[in-house]
Amino acid sequence: MSLAAQQRVFRVRKDAAGLEPARLQEVGKARRTHKKSRSGCQACKQRRIKCDEILPRCSYCQRQREGLDCVYPPASSVLAPKAVTRAPSTLMHDLSLEMVQLDLGKLLGASLQGRTAHNLGSDAVHALQHFRNVTSKTLGGKAMQNVMYEYVPLSAWQQPFIMHMIMALSSAHLRRLSNESHHGTSYALLEAVHWQHGLENYRAALSTAGEATPQDFGDALVTGTLLSIFYTNCLVENMSQDAFIIDYDAAVDAMTAPFAVSYGIRALRMALGTFTPSSALISIFPQRCRSSPENTDVPDPSLVLEKICRLETGSEDVNSLVKKVSDRLAPMMPFSAIDDQPENILSFGGIVYPDMRLLLERRSPEAMMLLLCWFTSLARMNQWWAKARMEAQSKAIRRYLSTLIPPTTSWSECLATVFEFIDSRIDFDE
Repeated sequence: MSLAAQQRVFRVRKDAAGLEPARLQEVGKARRTHKKSRSGCQACKQRRIKCDEILPRCSYCQRQREGLDCVYPPASSVLAPKAVTRAPSTLMHDLSLEMVQLDLGKLLGASLQGRTAHNLGSDAVHALQHFRNVTSKTLGGKAMQNVMYEYVPLSAWQQPFIMHMIMALSSAHLRRLSNESHHGTSYALLEAVHWQHGLENYRAALSTAGEATPQDFGDALVTGTLLSIFYTNCLVENMSQDAFIIDYDAAVDAMTAPFAVSYGIRALRMALGTFTPSSALISIFPQRCRSSPENTDVPDPSLVLEKICRLETGSEDVNSLVKKVSDRLAPMMPFSAIDDQPENILSFGGIVYPDMRLLLERRSPEAMMLLLCWFTSLARMNQWWAKARMEAQSKAIRRYLSTLIPPTTSWSECLATVFEFIDSRIDFDE
């Protein structure tokens, strides 16, 4: 038998799986694990072999690709996590809202009882946000607006009466913006509740004030007075044009109410002493402007005031008070004063309140004319909290002055000059 035949006869048999008997023992054993190379070079990936990732050339490239460096994928793409887009969630917003509601509830306390938690959150938080973002930027000049935006909201978390007052003022602004709609009614209710409790807490705080009052608490008390000035002015009195003709004394009381509140700042500052440079409110109390800036206004405000003072319809002391009030008003009359001295214009009513009140009680027509001149400057500042009130009162004063019997020969000429000056400044809707 040939050798080839013997090999065919004595060939080792394979099992059904085609494996030799010596390898049968390997069947069923776990495959040896190995570490995959996920950041290997491009050549090894194409060859589907493991790369040892040696730089600048791996072992395979050293043997097979002499003179060529390995090309590795960018590091940022290696094992880069897939971007996960999550569905929008309001969880954090809801949690922060609930925390603000809880803090407001603790601060304002019993004044908010009787309202549901939902209404408390939606109304109180909305009013607080509106004051910071919108209302604070409409109060007075730049210095006042900065104080209202930066200092007042922070102080409100320390003094409940300030929080109540800014809630009331913000609600009044929202009511004005809503044009007395259904929402306006809701704002009016919130406004009344907060103002009532704000005044109660403010009076209690005032009772503890004195010369030893700390600066921060003194600033808070003055802030309460400032907020009171804005709020009392934004209460639009439905003053008829015949108000001074029908009941002169009642009309004077209604008109001078904000003056009295403004005068309260002067009294409070005297009681607390002079503000130190550390006061947060130092910027809104500028020095008195003693001279009128040069202007080219037509008619000339100084000539208008001079004609008013020359009327001299009262006694010597009355005429002296008229001249005193006129001197205070003169620097604030030019157009430039609206930008240069907004805080002085706003505080004029409080500064002259005692003298103006005495003149009005004696029915001085010159005092009425001076108020008309001041109202035009206020109206030109376009302050939402004052404009409507100034317009209503200006119409009533004009009607009253037009019905008076000329007390002097120069009366008609002076009255015509004053009315011309007012009409040149602002167009009051008839």
